[in-house]
Amino acid sequence: MDINSPGLNYGIGLFETLRVTGGRPEYLQAHLKRLMDAIEILGLKPLEEALLVKAMDRHLETEGLDAGRLKVLYNDLGLFITSGDNPYKKEDYDRGMALEISRVRVPSRSRYTLKTTNYLVPHLELKAARAAGYDEVVFTNDLGELVEGSRSNLFLIREGRVHTPGLASGCLEGILRQEVLTTLKETCLEVSLPVADLDRFEAGFLTNSLMGVMPIASIQGRSMDKDHPLIQDLVKKYSKEG
Repeated sequence: MDINSPGLNYGIGLFETLRVTGGRPEYLQAHLKRLMDAIEILGLKPLEEALLVKAMDRHLETEGLDAGRLKVLYNDLGLFITSGDNPYKKEDYDRGMALEISRVRVPSRSRYTLKTTNYLVPHLELKAARAAGYDEVVFTNDLGELVEGSRSNLFLIREGRVHTPGLASGCLEGILRQEVLTTLKETCLEVSLPVADLDRFEAGFLTNSLMGVMPIASIQGRSMDKDHPLIQDLVKKYSKEG
């Protein structure tokens, strides 16, 4: 191992986490496109897509994984593939998640808003939030706008309309985020969401590739309608507990 590796020293690397159902990774093409685009942006050694897919298939076959998660990590040291259980269970969807607002602010959108292995701040803030009894932590940006969770995109509901932070906020362009936007169409607005306006929303949910759609039970101790009909419809469509 090269001890001068940028991946080892600076966390310069990329990863994708995919949900596996029926022995196959979901939304594979969307994950591959995001990874390949990010490899080009970071200037990493090009990775041949066909070889990556073969490596993923070989791993799934070797592990005999029918349902769970598959993680692909790529940096200057090479390609690493791991797998395991999906951590989200039926009881998580039933009770919803309690969110804390982080005091750490993140930058607004930049060219480098990518799914990188430089994950120190989200990791530590999530660890602190869980120690305080929360399930997830939500970040704001330098403009005081809501951005995203440590490992999820954020959606809020007011008077039947769904609102989610736009990409200019600095949020990751999540795979499930885009799926939900496509499903909801004009019902969902990509907007600036000042944290000061949070009390105007009665319900909300989170998305990522593993959880699908997860109801929000509370934000910073304020209860939200986790059983909102729109959320429950989306849970049925997108969520598969591990």
